Amino acid sequence: MIKTVALKKRNYLRVTVKFSFAKRLVFCSFMIMLGSCKSAASGYETLPAGGTAVMAAEKNEFADLMKKDGVDKDHETAEVLTYLLNSTDPDDPYTAAVIENPSDCDIVFRMVEINSGRIYNLPVARRNYNQFKIAKGSYTMRANICQGKFYSQERVTEPLIIKLKKL
Repeated sequence: MIKTVALKKRNYLRVTVKFSFAKRLVFCSFMIMLGSCKSAASGYETLPAGGTAVMAAEKNEFADLMKKDGVDKDHETAEVLTYLLNSTDPDDPYTAAVIENPSDCDIVFRMVEINSGRIYNLPVARRNYNQFKIAKGSYTMRANICQGKFYSQERVTEPLIIKLKKL
């Protein structure tokens, strides 16, 4: 499933499209051409005048998460690509999540599983994407994108691709 989310003055636009095998193949080939599916932080933005402590804390958390994300990232990327390229097994407890961030801000995409409380804090560098292996389930998802906010509740049972951008 591909979701494009655009944020504009608290109005949310969400477009959902089924992600066919052919599209998965093209998408994965594109990801491989972009640098072996690695994501890298390209620096940090400065806080605006009067920036809050919350924004500073999120910047620090993003930096820590990017360091942890880099450990064994090639193996995780291979698992995600394998999952996307193969037909999905309904009995597999995991699925793939690809988060694209075309904005000018680094983000931490937060997913909390509703029933179990499992938490994923996924770092996504500005003008980049990142991919993860996550457990299937119902999630609340949120992120701060520059000065905008994203929030959604979704049941994730198949590969999920989300593109976040601020209008």
